[in-house]
Amino acid sequence: MICSTTVIRKVKLQTMDTSATYRIEDTPEWMTNILDRVIPFTIHDTAIVRWTEMARAVTDIHQLYHLYLWNLRQLLEGVRFSTNDQIIALRDNGTAESGRIIVNGYVMNVISYGVNLIESLRGFAKHEKQRGFTDAQRFEQVAKDEFDSNILYAIMSGLRNYAQHGQLLVSLYCGEYNCDRACFDLHQLSEPFLIKKRSLIIKKIQFLINQIEAEGSSPARLSLTYCIDSFNLSVHSLYSQFLRIFQTHIEDCAKLVNEKYKCEPRHIAKTPDNVSISILLDEDSTAHLLAGEPDQLISDYRINMQEVESNHTTAKTWLEDTSSHFNQ
Repeated sequence: MICSTTVIRKVKLQTMDTSATYRIEDTPEWMTNILDRVIPFTIHDTAIVRWTEMARAVTDIHQLYHLYLWNLRQLLEGVRFSTNDQIIALRDNGTAESGRIIVNGYVMNVISYGVNLIESLRGFAKHEKQRGFTDAQRFEQVAKDEFDSNILYAIMSGLRNYAQHGQLLVSLYCGEYNCDRACFDLHQLSEPFLIKKRSLIIKKIQFLINQIEAEGSSPARLSLTYCIDSFNLSVHSLYSQFLRIFQTHIEDCAKLVNEKYKCEPRHIAKTPDNVSISILLDEDSTAHLLAGEPDQLISDYRINMQEVESNHTTAKTWLEDTSSHFNQ
């Protein structure tokens, strides 16, 4: 078996979209055969270590993006929106306040997963910057600029903390016939019962209240329809820029790994399904079986870029359409 001086205790299979961990005695036969004949990489093979981390991170990030899209779709399929902020719940949660509860549930999920996605992008950028990729700072600046210059994005991002502390975000107010208009009531949000009153989000909300009331509008409300479209555009804009900034970096890392595979073929084996497998042995005696080749991840990355760019264009169209129904 590989590394006769090392006792392998666990095996972790990492594919392009998931990972699974096995005790050594529970590994499938095909996996045991690979362990017997393939020479593993070690933690000293920095290119392989970096690629393993990068491939996992990039894959997880795009899966998180799809979770965000799924929650956005649940909102759009579960609630019918009008440009005057009238809402109609298309699903029933079995309570007398069906509309209020449903719209809050969906909106809280959209904001939470959107912010989680952006935080993952920033975490990846910080990690790669520490590894020496100086261009990662470009994305950190892009994310900071969006927060500093777009007050709606900053407030929506801050509302994630409200949701995590169990506070409802969306209020209903009365229109001409029914109390079915949905908004963010800034006065209510400026007085949370579980958030520090001096937090940055409170300061931004109070600034917006002062600005709205100075223009003669009262009470100070934000259109739910407009805010969701604006937030969705910000999320897509940031992810789209992230993918462009890191594309060359990820492709360069893939080239290094491909060259290493070509120069050291004893590190590579094929599964019964003809999938390439390499092994990375870590300090905890865990053998990481890396399924797939770098070229496949690069191909997937480019497809992901096309998907995000297309959705980014759609997000712009949605906001432009919504904006056309509002006075400046």
